[in-house]
Amino acid sequence: GPLVGLAAEAIQELTQLDWGAAGFAEAAAQMPGWPFLLLFLSLTLLPAFVEELFFRGYVLKTFLPRSPWLGVLVSGSLFGLTHIDPAQVTGTAVLGLGLGALRVVSGSLLPCMLAHGTYNALVLLSLRYGLAAELPLWLFLACLIGAGSWLMHAAKERGFIA
Repeated sequence: GPLVGLAAEAIQELTQLDWGAAGFAEAAAQMPGWPFLLLFLSLTLLPAFVEELFFRGYVLKTFLPRSPWLGVLVSGSLFGLTHIDPAQVTGTAVLGLGLGALRVVSGSLLPCMLAHGTYNALVLLSLRYGLAAELPLWLFLACLIGAGSWLMHAAKERGFIA
């Protein structure tokens, strides 16, 4: 999204690396150690913290007293739309719906931040190490299993299911 783009541009300026026409994926794959570490931390921690505070901490929270599931739908949809790139909007909106459900069931932003940061880390590592071709299946399954397990546990603890 926009936050990731700003962070990537700042790192490019700071490191004086010319990404040129190669694009972000190829630049991430060839980036030396410390600039990649800086990129990794800023693209995993920063968006997970800031975006979750806004979308699940503010937008969704405003709906919690009246209609938590409408809040999940609104915050997830807005989350997808802010990621501008048409190829990302739908998938990011679905991710936002899952993070919203996680927020409602867990009652906390922390699992959302952890899941969001983990997702971003997996995407960035897949770009760096050339796993992009396998990304949709294995990443989707890993996130689905992890989020599903957490949701079931949290739902049982909070009395949503027996």
